[in-house]
Amino acid sequence: MKSITILLCILLVTAAPVFAQEADVDPGITPDSFLYRLDVAMDQISLLMTFDKSAKAKKGLEIAEERLSEIKAMAQENKLEAMEKGQKEHSKALEKTISAVKDLEKDDSTEEIEDVIEIEKKLEEHEAKIEKVKDELKVRIKVKGDLTEEQEKRIDSILSRLENQTGRVKIEIDNKKGRTKIKIKVETGKTEVEIESEVEDIERKKGLTDFRKKRAEEQMEDAREDIEDIKEKMLETNVTDKTALEQLLREAEAKLERSESLYAEGKYGATFGQAKASESLAKNVKKLLEKEKETSEDEEDKTVVKVEIRGDQATVKVEIDDEDMKFTMDTTNKAEIVSEIVTRTGLTLEEVENVVTFKEKEERSRAQRFEIGNKSEKRVKKTLLEAEEEETLEEEETEESKTAEETEDVEREEEKDESETKTEETPEEAVNPTTTTDPNTTTATAPTTPTAEEKSETKTEETPEEAVKPTTTPAPNTTTATAPTTPTAEEKSETKTEETPEEAVKPTTTTDPNTTTATAPTTPTAEE
Repeated sequence: MKSITILLCILLVTAAPVFAQEADVDPGITPDSFLYRLDVAMDQISLLMTFDKSAKAKKGLEIAEERLSEIKAMAQENKLEAMEKGQKEHSKALEKTISAVKDLEKDDSTEEIEDVIEIEKKLEEHEAKIEKVKDELKVRIKVKGDLTEEQEKRIDSILSRLENQTGRVKIEIDNKKGRTKIKIKVETGKTEVEIESEVEDIERKKGLTDFRKKRAEEQMEDAREDIEDIKEKMLETNVTDKTALEQLLREAEAKLERSESLYAEGKYGATFGQAKASESLAKNVKKLLEKEKETSEDEEDKTVVKVEIRGDQATVKVEIDDEDMKFTMDTTNKAEIVSEIVTRTGLTLEEVENVVTFKEKEERSRAQRFEIGNKSEKRVKKTLLEAEEEETLEEEETEESKTAEETEDVEREEEKDESETKTEETPEEAVNPTTTTDPNTTTATAPTTPTAEEKSETKTEETPEEAVKPTTTPAPNTTTATAPTTPTAEEKSETKTEETPEEAVKPTTTTDPNTTTATAPTTPTAEE
């Protein structure tokens, strides 16, 4: 009974710090304290006494957030061993979250996926805090400059492990969502499209969509600012070979354009990833530029602090060498802003006052706050329209090419048909082509041999004289020889009855006075 009472007392003492951690970033008992093991044990008991799997997963993330604040405090004091201890406890807390997500089961599948989405939102908020802590610590380390290169690498390794650990939780959450979707399909018979639409509605309801959208917009804006800043620095810096830098910068711009396309499609998680990759490439360019700068450059010239005041908020951006950080404050009091910059960066008050610049802008409406996304969407639509036009043009060119090929085939077929037609032409067309001859040339007329069909047509359509007496008009000073024609049996019979012997054997020709005409004799047949 006494042990149960002690346990309840411990839970009452430890419950408040865990839930109050969201409002207060004070790390409390840190890993360098002899009471730290007791603090960790209390957190473990609190987890054991939480039986609902959804609540246990969320509590694990709350404890992980407390461990993150402890790690940050130890890094600021250069206590690397204590940092390592805090990182290990952070990992253990996330392991509890992974286990709870895996075992999460509800009778109502829709309620189950709602719980999973709530855990997912909390995880992504934790990821964002890790990222900000990482940026702040890098800037602070650069300012203090009292760490060896090995110590800096060690701190960077610890911070990278924090990100890897949240990645493992993310994978388990995605797997759980997939399994729950299958359950919903089996229970309700809904299609995958209907289930996805339902899940998206829940994500909007739980605030996950808005969180992702805002985070994506901020990341795109950061990447865009970095790219523009680098372009200015490239003009100012005397770089001997800009080829590599320009290539990296083009890759950064391509990633940014891709993020804008994804944003227009409503894929905010993927948008953030592409924009983050763009920013990373831009930072690599910035590092290369820093190496190109003269070594005699003063340290003050490498530190830039910009404060943009809009409405009742202030956005602070600090750049030191190739490291930078960005945070927002819900105040416009310049003294408070400067004090916070000193606290976060480790710069002295005098150093901040010498480099800080304040810029006030008009407060943006809700529509204006999403202006980046709207502009991005318009650019994307324009790009998609251009792509469609190019695709249409390519299709037209392909169609024209096919048409040209078909036309060539038709022409070849026509040429083939024409060559075949030549053999089927009338004898006069086939053997008596019309040519323009020189006046001093002698023209010979080849004999024509009519076919059986033509003979029949000749009987009915032509007079005997037209059938056997071709008339030629030779050119002046030309000697024309008329070849003899040999009538067929039918023509002979017709000729016998319709023509006189003289008309049958004496074709009439009109000759030029200066032309000598030779008339070939005809040999009468037996019937004639």
